[in-house]
Amino acid sequence: QSGHIIFRKFAHTGDGLITAIMLMGVLIDTQLPLSVLAAEVKMYPQVLKNVKVDDKDGTLADETVKAAVEKCPAALGDGGRVLL
Repeated sequence: QSGHIIFRKFAHTGDGLITAIMLMGVLIDTQLPLSVLAAEVKMYPQVLKNVKVDDKDGTLADETVKAAVEKCPAALGDGGRVLL
């Protein structure tokens, strides 16, 4: 939903200019209108949970929190991330 596209080969954060250049390259290579290409886009769910805590450092050091975060990469694979 954020609209951020991250090209890990070129940057670790979303960059609108890189995205625009890559998109123009695809449009030129395929000779297809954007409407045709966009029709094939599959939307994936995004889960965002904001949790207020009194002690951020203590929460990050908590063994239960650490264990839960360590399980996430296996469940998400390369298609997801956890941000604390």
